[in-house]
Amino acid sequence: MEYKKVIQICEKFIEKGELNRFLFEFEMKCYTKINDFDKVLELINLYGTKHEKTYFMEFLEARINLIQGNYEDLDSFLNKSVDFKELGWSLSKEFYNLFYLRNSTSPKLLEFLFEIRRIYKNHVYAHEWFIIEMLRLNLDFVNPLKID
Repeated sequence: MEYKKVIQICEKFIEKGELNRFLFEFEMKCYTKINDFDKVLELINLYGTKHEKTYFMEFLEARINLIQGNYEDLDSFLNKSVDFKELGWSLSKEFYNLFYLRNSTSPKLLEFLFEIRRIYKNHVYAHEWFIIEMLRLNLDFVNPLKID
């Protein structure tokens, strides 16, 4: 895909005052593909002057902060109160992964892991994800059949 051409089209709409969320998010994805993270942050801030940032934008900003080593801003995002039910399955996992990458030894990881598993216990991949994350954290499983 020719991202620069797509970006030019998006820019024309934005110059005309079109602050459509989907247009902004599409343009942000294009800039992400060409690794122009400063422009992505600029767009997020521009959108934020008129509208509340979407979860997509907040998470994109957090990923960029991680990549660029802006840990103060990333920590500010990660230390906010989080409602995993409101975030949905995918963003809950993404929050968990961002937190893991920044705080791989934090006891909060286990809290988040169990909370996400509890909320999404009926999701088709929840149990598999839970086991993989437990292994990544290098935690022993409790075998309910084995009693010492």
